[in-house]
Amino acid sequence: MKLLLPLLCFAAIVQAQTPTDSQLLLNEVRLLRQDLAAASLSAQRTQILLYRLQLEESAMSRATQRVDQAKAQLTGIQQRRANQANDVRGFEEELTRTQDPAQKTRLPLMITGLKKEIEDWATYEQNAQAKVIEAETQLRAEQAKRDGLEAALDKLDKELETAARR
Repeated sequence: MKLLLPLLCFAAIVQAQTPTDSQLLLNEVRLLRQDLAAASLSAQRTQILLYRLQLEESAMSRATQRVDQAKAQLTGIQQRRANQANDVRGFEEELTRTQDPAQKTRLPLMITGLKKEIEDWATYEQNAQAKVIEAETQLRAEQAKRDGLEAALDKLDKELETAARR
């Protein structure tokens, strides 16, 4: 009985209103529903963008690791190649100073072997440089994707701010 009384009062008020009042009320309800739907859509878009941004941050982290690994590998190869070049110079100096016939036979073979390895390291170095370039390109692509997502979030934030001011 207590519930029925407020409903009857509401019905009486609605019937007592003029058609323009009920139209205004109906329009206000429609506007509220539209605002609620827009807010719900904005919240969903924000969640999706945040999820995508989280995935992109993870992808960027992996890309950064690949760049770091490729650069470390390249540095290691360059150091090995430089060390072997120093070894060749040392053996060549030793060859010019030595009087030992066994050394005069052994050192040229060692020098030739090291020079061959240095050539091999040059090929490895080129491959490592290509990996660094590829990894850096992938990282830049991931950064561009992240920047796009951040721009979309910024735009959405501004739209929500503008809607909140209305």
